[in-house]
Amino acid sequence: MGWFLSSNNKGKKKRKTSRGAKSQGWDPQRTLMGLKLLGVAALGVAAVVGWTSTEKILGNYAANARAVEVTPETVVLVDAPSWMDDALHEELRTKVAHSVTDNPLDPRGLRDAADMLNHDNDCPFVAQVDQVRRGPNGIVKVTATYRQPAALVEDQDRRHAHVVDAEGVWLEGPINRATSRWSHLPLITGVTAAPPNDGYGKKWPGSDITAALALEDVLHDEVFADQITAYDVSHRDLKGRLWLVLYTDGPAIVWGLPPGEERSVEPESPIKLAALRDWAYKHRGRINVKGQADTVWVYTGTAQIDARPSTSGDPDFQTGTASRR
Repeated sequence: MGWFLSSNNKGKKKRKTSRGAKSQGWDPQRTLMGLKLLGVAALGVAAVVGWTSTEKILGNYAANARAVEVTPETVVLVDAPSWMDDALHEELRTKVAHSVTDNPLDPRGLRDAADMLNHDNDCPFVAQVDQVRRGPNGIVKVTATYRQPAALVEDQDRRHAHVVDAEGVWLEGPINRATSRWSHLPLITGVTAAPPNDGYGKKWPGSDITAALALEDVLHDEVFADQITAYDVSHRDLKGRLWLVLYTDGPAIVWGLPPGEERSVEPESPIKLAALRDWAYKHRGRINVKGQADTVWVYTGTAQIDARPSTSGDPDFQTGTASRR
């Protein structure tokens, strides 16, 4: 009996010891630290949720309180070139106004406007948009570089024309040449290649327009430049090389190979230009003097009225007078 009681007491003692070991594993300090961290995390979550809601509310309030309608009048083309007329200026500002939202905190409309001007085939006059940004009082400012119209390319019907820049990039057309805002530009005639298939903003196929533009650049600042009514590219020499012809209200001026393409076959551009200046000097600054000759040849380096080499085109250069303005 004694052994039995003793055994039970030992068992009880062991069980108490076992429960005591578990109790010694609980650390109040660690529990307190955990509760503090949990509290901090809860406060952080509450702060983030609260700030997000507050930010949304403030954003909506600012947008509604400060929203200013974007109109063409509130769009500014920074440093717009002097050649840009009112019609083109208004067209570009209207396109930007339609792309930008009234919300002053929304940057997407600014990006949309820049992308539209950069990639829209209907905006070929814009070469590159550098920046579209909002200014004070709802003003939207556009900083860009532009393609300047340099010449008109006569359409095959001879009544309409297309606008190109100095690189031969197609900007507009066909337009009525006589009533167009670009009617003052030099006219290129005799072009047989059609406009670019992929639309405005692309370079016109072939090299004829580039050659005519190069000659126009040589003659642009001459006192007689306004007497040139057309730069014709319809003629070729016997080897199939382009021969440029200048039309005036008087004689046709046979220039010959384009600037930079003489290749020792003809005198270079400065010599031809000197011959044309000499012709103008003899006629009081006129190259379109009537009654002196039907054709003046300067491709030889001297102004001649009796030279008539064979070409693969119509040797009577006056047949091009139908293309003249």
